[in-house]
Amino acid sequence: MLLDSSEFSVAVLESIQDVQSTMLLASAFIKKGAFETVLSELNDNVTVSIVARWQARDLLANASDMEVYKICRQRGYRFGVSLNFHGKVYIFDRGKILLGSANLTSRGFSLAIEGNLEFGTQMLPRVSDLEKIDRFLGEEVIWLDDALFESMEADLLSMKKEPVMTLNEANWSGSLLSKLAKPVNYLWMEELLFCTPTELLKPDFNDKNIVHDMDLLALSIDDLSCDAIELAFRRSRFYKWLTHVISVAGRINFGGLSAALHNGLLDDPALYRRDVKSYIQLAFTWMEKQPDTFDIQQHRVTRSVSLVSSNEVK
Repeated sequence: MLLDSSEFSVAVLESIQDVQSTMLLASAFIKKGAFETVLSELNDNVTVSIVARWQARDLLANASDMEVYKICRQRGYRFGVSLNFHGKVYIFDRGKILLGSANLTSRGFSLAIEGNLEFGTQMLPRVSDLEKIDRFLGEEVIWLDDALFESMEADLLSMKKEPVMTLNEANWSGSLLSKLAKPVNYLWMEELLFCTPTELLKPDFNDKNIVHDMDLLALSIDDLSCDAIELAFRRSRFYKWLTHVISVAGRINFGGLSAALHNGLLDDPALYRRDVKSYIQLAFTWMEKQPDTFDIQQHRVTRSVSLVSSNEVK
C-alpha cells in the first residue's frame, strides 16, 4: 500500500498508539521534539528499540539530537547507532512494517507547519523479513551505554571547538570509530544508488532518482565535483557493503555480487520496479571511478572485482 506524507504520518502515529508488545523505530535522523510528540501516547509496557545514524556531522548540524539518547535512557528504551544508515523503518508488534522516506523529525512527519513531501508503504512482514531485521539489529547496530554516549559527547564538544572544521571533515575519533563501526551485511533499498556518477555531475531535479542519490550522499548543488561525489560514495553504506562483501569473497563476479545483494536486502526490491542486476550494473559504474580501491576485470561473458590489496577490509 503506497502512502503519501500525511497518510504515512497518520499510519505511524496510529500504530504507535495501538502497539502492545514491541516497537522498532529506525530513522537516519531523529529530532527530540518529534520523538517526544510521537511517543506521547505510547503504552508504558511496550519494549522499544530506537536506531539512528548519528554521524558526527548529523549532530553538529542538528539534523539529529543527542537528547534522544537521554530520553531513551530515562524510559528504558534501547538506543542504537548504525553509521551511514539511511533507512527509515518502523515496526510494530512484529506484525506491521512501515517503510518510507520520512525521518523521525517534525518535517519528516509533517508535524511542522511546512512538512516534507514524503512517500511510504505499509507491509505485512514475512518470517524471512523479520529474520533479516533481527540479524541487522544484532550484527550492525551498536547499542549505546552511558560510557559510549559520554565519549561521543566529549568528541562532539571537541569538534565544536574547531572553527575551521567543515561538516564534511567532521568525523568521530579513531578510538570511537573502532567501537562504532561494524561490517555492513544488509541494506535497505533506499540505501542503494539509483544513478551514475556522471548523472549526478549534471543533476536534473525533476528526476526522482537524482534527488534520491543527492540526498543519500548528502551532496550539495553548490559543491558538485568528481572529488566530492567520490568522497560521498566512500562514506556511503552501499560502499561499505560492497567492500565488505568483496573482501570476504576475495574476488567476486557480477552474478555473485547480484546474489549477495539479493540475499542482503532487508526490504522488497519489487517496490522500486528494478531488478537487482540493474543496481549491480550501477555499482560497477561507481567502482570503475575508484581504481585505487577496486580491481575490475572483464571476462568473456562477465566481469569480476576484487579489492586492491592495500584497501582490503577486514
